[in-house]
Amino acid sequence: MTLRDRPLAAKSALPNRRVLMQTSAGSGRDSEAMEESATECEPFSRYYARYLVAKRGYRLGALPQSEELLQHCDYVLTRSAGNRVSIAAIVNCDSAEGKIFTMPAQSLAGLARHIAGSLPASAKLAITIYEIGSRAIGRTDKSRLSGHKSRGKGYATRAIAVDVSKRRAWPLSLFGRRFGAAGQMEKILHAPRLSAAELSAPERAAKLRRQVFVWILMALLAAIFIVEQVFAFGETGKPAIPTVETLQVLGGLGHPMVVGEVA
Repeated sequence: MTLRDRPLAAKSALPNRRVLMQTSAGSGRDSEAMEESATECEPFSRYYARYLVAKRGYRLGALPQSEELLQHCDYVLTRSAGNRVSIAAIVNCDSAEGKIFTMPAQSLAGLARHIAGSLPASAKLAITIYEIGSRAIGRTDKSRLSGHKSRGKGYATRAIAVDVSKRRAWPLSLFGRRFGAAGQMEKILHAPRLSAAELSAPERAAKLRRQVFVWILMALLAAIFIVEQVFAFGETGKPAIPTVETLQVLGGLGHPMVVGEVA
C-alpha cells in the first residue's frame, strides 16, 4: 500500500463538513455572483480548507494514526506527494470565544513521532497547525504556538496564527513574506477570494509543476541533439548518430581516458 492509498478518517461532527465542498446553485451571471458572494461570506478557516483541497492537492480527513487531531481542530486535511506526507489542522477561532488549539506541544510532537514511525522509512511528515480568527495575534499566542514547533527523525511540526481582520499571519520567515507558510498565507489573505466554481474541482498544481520540469528537460535534450547534428565532425554512415569526434569536441567524451589509455 502506498502513502496515497492510505485511507483517511473523517470527523462526523466536523462543523460545516457536509457543505465544505459544495458549490452554489444557479446559472449564468446570477450563479457567478452567488458563488463569489458565498466564498466572501464564509469563514476564512473553511475557505482555506477548501482552497487546500482545490489548489494544493489535500484531501479532507485524517490518517488513522492522526485521528486525535480531530478532537482539537475543525478541519484536518492530508496530502501525500511522493515520500512526503503533509497534514494541515485548522482551528476556527471565531466559532467560540477564546477558542484555540488545545493539544499540548509535547503531545503534538509525540503524535508526529508516532505517525512518522508508522510510515515508510523514507517518508517525511510535516504537521502544520493553523489558528485562524479575527482577533489580534498577541504575545501570549506567539509564545504558546512557538512551543508547537518541533523536529525529529522523519517529522516536523509547526503552528501558524492567522489574523483575518488585519490579513496577517505569524511567524513570518526571516527572508520575507515570499518564503514560508505564513507568508503564503498572507498572500492568500490579500488576494480576492476564489469563487465556489473555482474551488469545486481539485487543481493538478503539483502535477503541472512536474510536467513543466519534464518539458524543460526534454527541450534541453532536444537542443543538445540539434547541436550535435549541426556541429557534427566526420560521418558515421548512419543518420542522427554523432561521431566520436563530435562527442569529444562537445565535451561528451574524454578521448585520453577512453582511447588514449586503452592498452
